[in-house]
Amino acid sequence: MTNPRVGALCLALASLTAAAGAAPGDRSDKDWRKLADPWAPVRGEVLRGPFTAARGEAGGFPASNITLLSWVPLNNFPESQDSGNDCWGYVSPSGREYAIIGLHSGFSILEVTDPTDPHQIGFVPGNGSVWRDVKVIGSYAYGVSEGGLGIQVIDLSQVDDGIVTHVKNKTQSGHSSTHNIAANPDSGYLYLCGANIGNGGLVAVSTTDPTDPTIVGAWTTRYVHDVQIVTYTSGPYAGREIAYCCTGSGGLDVVDVTNKSNMFRIGGHKYAGTHYCHQAWLSEDRHYLFVNDEMDEGTSFSVTTTHVLDVSDPAHPTQVTTFTSGAASTDHNLYVVGNHAFEANYMSGLRIFDISNPLAAQEIGYLDTSPDKDQPGYHGAWSCYPYFPSGTILISDIERGLFVLRLGTSRLEFAFPDGLPEYVRPGLPTRVRTTVTQNGVELDPTTVTLVRKTADGEVRTPMTPDGEGGYSAELPAGECFDTMDYWFTARDTGGLSYIEPFNAPIDGGFEAEVATGTDQVFTDDFSADQGWQADNSRASAGGWARVQPVAGNNIEPGADADGSGFAFLTGAAPGESLVGGPITLTSPAFDLSASPLADVHYAAWFAADGPFVGRLTVEVSGDDGASWTLAASHGKDTFWESNVIRIADYVSPSSKVRVRFTANNSAGISEVEAGVDAFRVVSPVCEPCVADYNHDGGVNTLDFIAYLNDFTGSTHNGDPDLNADGQVNTLDFLLFLNLFSAGCP
Repeated sequence: MTNPRVGALCLALASLTAAAGAAPGDRSDKDWRKLADPWAPVRGEVLRGPFTAARGEAGGFPASNITLLSWVPLNNFPESQDSGNDCWGYVSPSGREYAIIGLHSGFSILEVTDPTDPHQIGFVPGNGSVWRDVKVIGSYAYGVSEGGLGIQVIDLSQVDDGIVTHVKNKTQSGHSSTHNIAANPDSGYLYLCGANIGNGGLVAVSTTDPTDPTIVGAWTTRYVHDVQIVTYTSGPYAGREIAYCCTGSGGLDVVDVTNKSNMFRIGGHKYAGTHYCHQAWLSEDRHYLFVNDEMDEGTSFSVTTTHVLDVSDPAHPTQVTTFTSGAASTDHNLYVVGNHAFEANYMSGLRIFDISNPLAAQEIGYLDTSPDKDQPGYHGAWSCYPYFPSGTILISDIERGLFVLRLGTSRLEFAFPDGLPEYVRPGLPTRVRTTVTQNGVELDPTTVTLVRKTADGEVRTPMTPDGEGGYSAELPAGECFDTMDYWFTARDTGGLSYIEPFNAPIDGGFEAEVATGTDQVFTDDFSADQGWQADNSRASAGGWARVQPVAGNNIEPGADADGSGFAFLTGAAPGESLVGGPITLTSPAFDLSASPLADVHYAAWFAADGPFVGRLTVEVSGDDGASWTLAASHGKDTFWESNVIRIADYVSPSSKVRVRFTANNSAGISEVEAGVDAFRVVSPVCEPCVADYNHDGGVNTLDFIAYLNDFTGSTHNGDPDLNADGQVNTLDFLLFLNLFSAGCP
């Protein structure tokens, strides 16, 4: 006997095949408008923050109540991309976070665990298309496009190891092109929308074998542009899988897709002024549905309008209200996290709303990724992804690529009132201390942690309240020339994690060298000419000059960094900023052949008023300037930023080491001021026996007297702060007494 369910499935697949290649019934989705008015991509260097929104902007973009962490323009992706489209995210089992962005000719996968330093892990090529969409189930991403190739299957299971595998392009039952793809991770099904089969309707795809997605049924009544599918676990729909389908001029259709062989409409709604029901997302309690209509701006409404539908009874949706940012732009893609709605609204960028009262939503933040215009149309922010546990948010922009940001300027802030040790003594543990300021969030005091990076991984030490409003822990004893790499973490009571320094897990944290002193190989406060070379040939104004700083405008420093009165700045006269470039400032050569652990210390200034000004870059050369390696870069700010570079991390220390600073304003549309000061080349030295305080090769009464004199301040021949806590007190004396008693090996 024939199984009736198998027979129904065969009929559904037959209807799909018959419809393959046919124009969908309501394929007037108006997406041709994106092709009718293309804008040129905006190209540039990767912008790395963080830039906290202040005075109405962040990193050169109009903004409020957000922190822009980075921006990756399209030219930084493979194959000279001309446009961006959809984005999604993936969190590996290790907790590392990855962005997936659709581009004109494929998908790029980038790690954004450190959101200030996104870097590409893999690229999956595809046919050229303005439209591309991607979703994730488990450790697999599934991508589609209007350019064909069916479903592109992408294995992310080894992404932590830098491996992204393009498994296959799965075509079946005549399927090739698709406008959109949706996923219900609870059921494990994918859903194709606007495909070239099944009248462009809703096509269900099983991922039972995640490497081989298989079509298992369809709802073909009309074209579906986008959809959210959820599985209800309580109430009258418990156990049923319900799809909220946006069907263009048809409005909203609610479809029961529990049985893939018999998907059927249970209700729907056409709200007043329906033009093109484009995309929608549920509140987390599934009481309300927030709907974007892609064509009601400039027609039914003069401002961006989001429709709020009551779907507490999915079979009888009703519109209850609307809300707006007040901008004029077209809305596009919206997602909900908790009490926040995140809307990618084309030319007004990402708009973020507090929907704790869905009937009276309030805008609480934005980043306008398309600052030139705000009007109805199809340019700017295409989509967003707000689901990373870290709070990191993605925006994909058609002309500008990928933006990475976080909501709010509230955060936990770490401070170090006793300072942090640059050098620690061999064989001695060292106390470090931090205080944590609560800016708009509440600290969970049990989470304050000292994290130390070792060859075997991270070692986490809970920090103890010290009774003085701070938290303390110890760095362990080390041997000469060991490097302690460490950072601090804490969580707020909402579970969001904060790290100081911000990007420590990726780029390293604070460093302390195990040493007993340093040799100053070279020091320059720029009060005299010590042989620096300035190449200003590419600048029409504002070349490098050794001057006394005077704040002639709002981006120039009012003083130097080290108090000598002099610094190198771009512009000899007050108010003169850099025009043109790049221009370089190159140090004299240093002989570091006998100083393998030498560090370069300096203070940098880089301030700008306007966009697209790049960064102040710092390079090192080990062959007298014949070749250069990038070691650091500094973005826009208005303070002297101190930095340290370990030469051996970039080149082999030699007898001809040079350092070069480069500034640029080749676009010439902004004011730019760069500066360098407080330059030193320092090499650590280490005597392994601390008890031999006078370094004469033995431990005797002379060492005790020498330490006692430094301890009381009678002499200053050494550093009596043995535990490097910034204070000379009884703890240091007792520590020396124990070391003196033990002697040297």
